[in-house]
Amino acid sequence: MDRKKVENAQRILEWAIESLNLRIKCMVINYKDEKYKVQFLTRENKLIRAVGFNISEEWISGTIPMKDDIHDELKSLLVDLEEEAKIKKVAETAKHEGKKINPLKSNSQGGK
Repeated sequence: MDRKKVENAQRILEWAIESLNLRIKCMVINYKDEKYKVQFLTRENKLIRAVGFNISEEWISGTIPMKDDIHDELKSLLVDLEEEAKIKKVAETAKHEGKKINPLKSNSQGGK
């Protein structure tokens, strides 16, 4: 594992998430074969997906905080994960409250 690359990717991903005003977190686990293995979590530290994502080095190197520029594919992934985290939270809240919902039709009122 290239610790320096992992630390740099962590900083870049955190910057991208913050600059998009998203409520998710990430943890870069390792770097191998020009790909970063990354876990994405909710603010409550729950995994958004059970498996980590392989993020290409191109997406990380194409994200340049000094130019306020996020690689298009990375931006799309982060926004999609934010939405997935919201759907998961609505589904978990409904389950806890004993409600049945269709998470694909969820909204801020818990899918009503």
